Amino acid sequence: MTPRTGEGAAGARRRDQAADRHRPWRTGRVHTSVRVTVGRCISALLVLGLLVPTPGQAPPVDRRLEQAIAWYTGTTGRVDDDRARQLLLDAQTGGGALAHMWLARSHSRGRMGLSRDTSRANTIAGSVIAEIRQLAEAGVPEAIFLVGTAYDEGLGVPADPAQAAVWFRRAADRGHVLAQHNLGNAY
Repeated sequence: MTPRTGEGAAGARRRDQAADRHRPWRTGRVHTSVRVTVGRCISALLVLGLLVPTPGQAPPVDRRLEQAIAWYTGTTGRVDDDRARQLLLDAQTGGGALAHMWLARSHSRGRMGLSRDTSRANTIAGSVIAEIRQLAEAGVPEAIFLVGTAYDEGLGVPADPAQAAVWFRRAADRGHVLAQHNLGNAY
């Protein structure tokens, strides 16, 4: 704010701070009651079953897998393959197809500090590719990306760069960062 006539810079700062008390979103200090209200709304939606996937909806991605991908790609602010690998292995023990396909993807090229083992990668991918395709057809961006990866690297399906680009485009259109990266590499 600019100082009013005769007010000085200190007066303008006080006036600006007083105004900010009525606009907590501007300062990042949201009142506790807002968080409680939001929490109650989410709880109510959970109780009503509105946030739980129904048979026609895709299941949410395992949080450990999301974190593993974030550490692998550096969207956390830095890349940490050791942390990414441990989170991926933790997610994989939960039995989810997405985590298994990510494990296959990691072994296919030696990502996240895992050994490069194409035979193991193909065995893992072959065991989950049908489920990954179902999830992709249900609209799960991570699964769509992984189908593209399967075609790109020949994991559980014959390698087909044209099909890989189609699937990467679908995931990229849904905001998937690695799909956008891989699609760019395809050109």
